[in-house]
Amino acid sequence: TPYGQYGVAAGGGGTEIEVFYAAKNFMGRIIGSKGVTINDLQRRSGADLQINQDVPPGRECEITIRGPRPAIETAKQMLREIIEVGPNHPYAGGGPPANSGGYQQGAYGQ
Repeated sequence: TPYGQYGVAAGGGGTEIEVFYAAKNFMGRIIGSKGVTINDLQRRSGADLQINQDVPPGRECEITIRGPRPAIETAKQMLREIIEVGPNHPYAGGGPPANSGGYQQGAYGQ
């Protein structure tokens, strides 16, 4: 590969590459239903995220983050938040379950 794994510049334009490691059991939450969460992270951070789940048992999955340094830092912060906060994270696909048993206010008309 023409670049190193840890923030070595790849070509011009200030684009860097960094690998973020996360346990396989977090991948569903990070990717989200039909990719909604990972797409939201890419849109918000401005970085490109590629997930490699094809790792040996017991190894952490690799999320390759490409972009300008500030975008990479933003993406890493958001990934950490999703892992630490859990399913109620503030990004697309997070939050309380859609039908959490709460009633809709004003649903019964006047």
